Amino acid sequence: MGIFSRKNKEIKRNTDEIQRPEHSTMYSQRGKTFNLSDWSITDPETISSFFGGVELISSQISNIKICVKDIETKEIVKDHPVIKALYNSKLTKFMLIKQLIHDIYINGNGIAYIKREMNGDPKEIVYCPPGTYTILYNEMNNTIGYQIPFLTGSQLLDSSNVIHLFKNSKNGRIGVGISKYANIIIPLSSAADKSALAFYDSGCNLNYILQGNRILDTEEKMEAYNEMTNAFRGGNKNGNFAVLGNDFEIKPIGISQKDAQCIETRQFNVLEICRYLNINPILLGINTGSTYNNIEQAQADLVIHTLLPLINLIEEEFNRKLIRPSQRAKYAVDFEEETIMFSDKASTANYYTSLVKNGLMSINEARAAMGYVEKPGCDDLIIPYTNINDNRVNNDGKEEKEEKNTEKEDE
Repeated sequence: MGIFSRKNKEIKRNTDEIQRPEHSTMYSQRGKTFNLSDWSITDPETISSFFGGVELISSQISNIKICVKDIETKEIVKDHPVIKALYNSKLTKFMLIKQLIHDIYINGNGIAYIKREMNGDPKEIVYCPPGTYTILYNEMNNTIGYQIPFLTGSQLLDSSNVIHLFKNSKNGRIGVGISKYANIIIPLSSAADKSALAFYDSGCNLNYILQGNRILDTEEKMEAYNEMTNAFRGGNKNGNFAVLGNDFEIKPIGISQKDAQCIETRQFNVLEICRYLNINPILLGINTGSTYNNIEQAQADLVIHTLLPLINLIEEEFNRKLIRPSQRAKYAVDFEEETIMFSDKASTANYYTSLVKNGLMSINEARAAMGYVEKPGCDDLIIPYTNINDNRVNNDGKEEKEEKNTEKEDE
């Protein structure tokens, strides 16, 4: 365990002077503490497009199969301790990855604690929800430590025992949520949603002024107010009506939802949130002018421009923290993102057919990738020679034929 905790004393010495509040997601810097939850005016997950975008990204990546491969041979290492730790955790592999990605977007940081065997191999990965850990960062010395009270009490952990995922950052050590950057569009979207709710909750009524044609005393005003309130408060229910005297004139105030372009504003807000999340709006329901090809291309764009950077981020962190230092030159954690690269079976079939025909993949490798059982005699790579007898990549038949031709020439 010494190889994973040798920095504990140094980090503790550099952070002794820093305040360490427990049970809060707080980040310490030069003795000052601040809470990222204070930065956001509106909870971004109350916005349907933001919630849908984060749900889409986190669910897509969580569906990917994770394995450990031999770096030299590219073969999958079965029963590796890293895979056992991922599947032996209290959360399923799907939920663990999904929660970490969710926290990256909402809170800026995804944190999990690594429980290890005596030899340093991981045996369990414990997800740490926001509010259960403290990140202590000393900017002067560029050192970082973690406190997770519900797991390790007041013990200060170094980074080798903590998976720390973040996508956006001000200093390269502590993450910042998307809501920090979208602090204008998120309140705007929330205000548009609340305005629509208030409009429909009132029975689609605008606000009105009752104007009298003469000066009214207090009793007459209250009588008119009570008459309108009793009739229409809580929505314009069928059959409700108010009886007013001839001395009143009703004048609407404000503008209608149509005049305020409520629908157009809400659609524009979705487009802006899609820009922050780097998602094609088609995938969140803005399908104006879309076709099947547009949707297929949007899925490919999502994988290439949005998911792959996150996948690489997680792979690098897992390789740094879960693979023992003595094994990092031999083994690597790999997300098999090929499973989400193609949106339909026809494209997947054409892809593997092309690889097999050009000798880049054997039939059994293609069958295994597509989830089929391997067949005997289908492990050789094939290249398109004209002579069917010479279509093996290892050229066994060709070499045998050349030897026979040489013997005939010698005779």
